[in-house]
Amino acid sequence: MSVNSVSSSTHPELSIILPCYNEEKNLPEVLSRYASVLKGSEINAELLLVDNGSTDNSAQVIASELKKPEYFFARTTKVEKNIGYGYGVVSGLRSAHGEFLAYSHADQQCDAGDVIAAYKKLKSSANQNSQKTLVKGDRIGRSPFLSVMFLALSNFLFLNLGQFNDINGQPKVFHRTLLALMHNPEPPNDFNLDFYVQYVALRSGFSVATVPVNFLERKHGVSNWSASLSSRIRTVIGYVLYLFRLKFWCYSNPRKSCETFLSSYIANND
Repeated sequence: MSVNSVSSSTHPELSIILPCYNEEKNLPEVLSRYASVLKGSEINAELLLVDNGSTDNSAQVIASELKKPEYFFARTTKVEKNIGYGYGVVSGLRSAHGEFLAYSHADQQCDAGDVIAAYKKLKSSANQNSQKTLVKGDRIGRSPFLSVMFLALSNFLFLNLGQFNDINGQPKVFHRTLLALMHNPEPPNDFNLDFYVQYVALRSGFSVATVPVNFLERKHGVSNWSASLSSRIRTVIGYVLYLFRLKFWCYSNPRKSCETFLSSYIANND
């Protein structure tokens, strides 16, 4: 994995991770939108574009766009071979410089303004413990059959942890404390990462807050998971199997282990 740094600060308060897999047509518009939103936010942020093993011209587009001075806040890291959505996101999170972390999508279905809104909610005075809170998007009017079924199954299997909410809703914003907890078990490499992040947060005693977001139409390209009927079936089967594997893991690894690790981490990083 290689990194090209063009950010003006090596110590941003917020790092925004966007995994990019064959998004060459979306990338110029995504960068322009983030430049506009960040300019008016007064937030010291970096945007980290993860070229997640793209096979189109994403790498060339990123390199060309990041030469523009108006994108001083952005940099890129490259995953040489696509392993999965989750792997790309986690690679970006682990390469990030910010104290607070966020991830979303590069397909323009999740607006840059929603990331800033979620971060402001995390940092608001009403939130007494930003180190132990996950703020995520709750998609307005998003209730397709599969999403409802996935959510119902998740809440049934993990009822003891609390209420899961719009599992694939973006963005997700949190303190890097949560990233430090993502190791036991290791994060999944696929789309199950979105469930895993909420699972680790709830299991570790985090609060989960939401911001309402609009789920926009994709402007260019095709969603990787819904590109064909077979890919949808694989995703559905993979999700169900992952939930049961994780449930089995929970029986052997009590919640206390995560809480002990969290207390130790915060004490050593105050």
